[in-house]
Amino acid sequence: MKILVSVQQDVFGGPQNQWLRIHPLLADEGVEVVFLLPGERPDAGDRLRSAGCEVEYLPTPRLTLRGGATGAAALLPEVYRAGGRVAEVARHLGADVVVSAGLANLPAAIGAKRAGLPLVWQLLSVFAPAYVRTGLGFAVATLSDAVMAVGSRCRRAHPPLRLSPSKVVEFFPPVDLTEFAPDPDRNEAPEGTPPLIGTVGNLNPHKGHDILWEACSRLWGEGHDFRVRVCGHPSPSYQEKYDAALEAWTASLEPEWRPRVEYIHPEGPVAPYLKDLDIFVLPSRSEGVPTVLLEAMGVGLPVVAFDIGGVGEVVEDGKDGLIAGAPSADNLLAPLARVLGDENARVAMGTAARRAAEAKFSAERCAEQHLRAIRIALGQGH
Repeated sequence: MKILVSVQQDVFGGPQNQWLRIHPLLADEGVEVVFLLPGERPDAGDRLRSAGCEVEYLPTPRLTLRGGATGAAALLPEVYRAGGRVAEVARHLGADVVVSAGLANLPAAIGAKRAGLPLVWQLLSVFAPAYVRTGLGFAVATLSDAVMAVGSRCRRAHPPLRLSPSKVVEFFPPVDLTEFAPDPDRNEAPEGTPPLIGTVGNLNPHKGHDILWEACSRLWGEGHDFRVRVCGHPSPSYQEKYDAALEAWTASLEPEWRPRVEYIHPEGPVAPYLKDLDIFVLPSRSEGVPTVLLEAMGVGLPVVAFDIGGVGEVVEDGKDGLIAGAPSADNLLAPLARVLGDENARVAMGTAARRAAEAKFSAERCAEQHLRAIRIALGQGH
């Protein structure tokens, strides 16, 4: 069986990582995965190919609200034509199932229908406004043969899924618990070395780095001593504005704090960068169940994250991490100050985080849920 997985971003992130982790397990079950990417830049494609995955490239328009409802409507004819191109690729490859990754990935959904193929539609976040989640949710509920939602909160955030509950499969992103494991050989930092907090995520506004910047500035001003690492790749659509905002923030810092800030564009896996951290922070404004949060827990890090998407489903507040309420610098201050000031609490939370990752986030469990969705799409039951 061959499935065509369409992801509308070339910056390596959660969707590609999820399939990369489970594709060997799917192969053992006779399922071949082919990725369809826009091909605007090499990052994700190179990563996938180096892992032995087959990758095809096809530029497809992204349905966005940047131009308002009128702008989005104007894109629909091109989206439909792009669906025809997806259908051609699916037929050429001999695909048996099409997977549309992301709520707004209409070209893949249209392509599946035009090719007469079963469609699995993956909902990976709750970032879109409620009216978009409701409107496009009807398309998901009616066009798809199976729906995958990242956690129960994501499922509930798309109300039209109630129309067809039997074809919805919930899942958590997978973690390679061997790669993302505590480092027993990690050297203890010299006494007096400030703790290192960090985050991993593509450099765009959704990831809330500006919230983290403001919180860090205020904590330094209150006398906390720590270092910050941001690890991620630029997102082409936002790079100019992001770089300008970062430059302005850095310039606003007292000179003594500027050396405490480190930016890394990672080459290859991020596990080594996570293992250097003392605290993982997820300042995102919106997520589904972010893979990197689960990876940080696998590494045995205490985590601090806002109560967005499925975060509350995976982090037990006060046990394996701290949930900081709604996204804002005000809400991030107290949880960060707490873990920065209590090394024993950091160790205890990190140990609990590793145990939670082992219990809930294995690649085997995620692969089982994907196979279940594929069987539903093919009409083979649950």
